[in-house]
Amino acid sequence: MTSSKKNLRAVLTLNFIFLTISIFGQTAEIDRSHLKIQEQTDQIFDSLVNLRRDLHMYPEVSGNEQRTSIKIIEYLTALGLEVKTNIGGYGVVGILKGAKPGKKIAWRADMDAMPSKATDVVDFKSKNEGVRHICGHDVHTTVALGIANVLTHQKEDLEGTVYFVFQPSEENIKGALAMMDDGLFDIIEPEEMYAMHVTPFPAGTIATKPEEMFSDYKQLNLTFQKALDNETLIAFAKIK
Repeated sequence: MTSSKKNLRAVLTLNFIFLTISIFGQTAEIDRSHLKIQEQTDQIFDSLVNLRRDLHMYPEVSGNEQRTSIKIIEYLTALGLEVKTNIGGYGVVGILKGAKPGKKIAWRADMDAMPSKATDVVDFKSKNEGVRHICGHDVHTTVALGIANVLTHQKEDLEGTVYFVFQPSEENIKGALAMMDDGLFDIIEPEEMYAMHVTPFPAGTIATKPEEMFSDYKQLNLTFQKALDNETLIAFAKIK
């Protein structure tokens, strides 16, 4: 498996753990019932890799994310989600209502690229001259769509509602306010809202810095142990 695929798989796994804890409680055991999530992730993984590469090849700068939004709308619609479009520009929201009552959780992904003339060193290089996904928003969008796909297949067991918010114009710091001014929080009513951001370090690299990296954060402690069959990993997680 290539390093980019390994990175995408790792990001998907960690975000599923975090979101599962957020939906089902502050402490969660990933046992055999949760293996359905892993199985569905494995089934769609290659398609997500292809989707991410497609987004990388056709990047769009802030305020021009028309093609990207169409891809998102088509994907969410095919899943059967309620889809809201053109929020604060090309912003998109997908709404997944679980079969059981519970929290209302939002997952946000930015989707714009940046002007750049730097060399694109991957095989699936940008076809839009002077524009590149060099901040990972193609990955952010793909991860959000992957989460939407997997949770849709767990809808009968899903507690509460999950909102998938795809934000335009993050790089010019206009998209979030534009979505809010355009009534985002009249459409959704999240109790909690999450996002993630990748960084372009080589596969296998762990980086850190003193103090906090972002304005707000939660600490997630994971403990892994093997189950009785000595093959299945069980994760015990707690958010502080």
